Amino acid sequence: MKSLEESVVSVLGLGLLGGSLAWRLASKSAARGVAGWSRNPATVEAAAARGMITRACASAEECASLGDVIVLAVPVRSMLELSRSIVKSARRDAAVFDLGSTKITAIIGEVTGDSRSWGLRILGVGSERSTGVRRGVIRDFEETVRAGERAYAEAGIKITSETLPWQAAAPGTQ
Repeated sequence: MKSLEESVVSVLGLGLLGGSLAWRLASKSAARGVAGWSRNPATVEAAAARGMITRACASAEECASLGDVIVLAVPVRSMLELSRSIVKSARRDAAVFDLGSTKITAIIGEVTGDSRSWGLRILGVGSERSTGVRRGVIRDFEETVRAGERAYAEAGIKITSETLPWQAAAPGTQ
């Protein structure tokens, strides 16, 4: 797995949570690039103009295709539709995260088939309440990371600092 500094992070949803994450990554040059998409093209344009993203994307599929790490930062009611729309565009080795305000969800999957006909076999799912995020703002990064680790453990995957490249964006580590 690439380090965060070697990765392009694609943020789908540039609202409060997604925009905050994209801005943090771009402003600290924590990733090789930050691609961004939002349903509202004006939001994408504004994010690019403010330096919150390094690559503006016209579609969710385009944004997903660029990411080594894909962050889904949309309302829960939009999550399933968005996931389905990007699954064929996303790189086979991309790490995908759901960024939520009260929970961390880990879905571990394995791509099956070939480039003409492929699917995703779910290996495990875990969800953990996160007290590190309050009112849409990460208040305690370490608690948020611990909640992510617990969600991955529930999904049946052991996570180490080497497999969580986004930990490099923790406040105070730059």
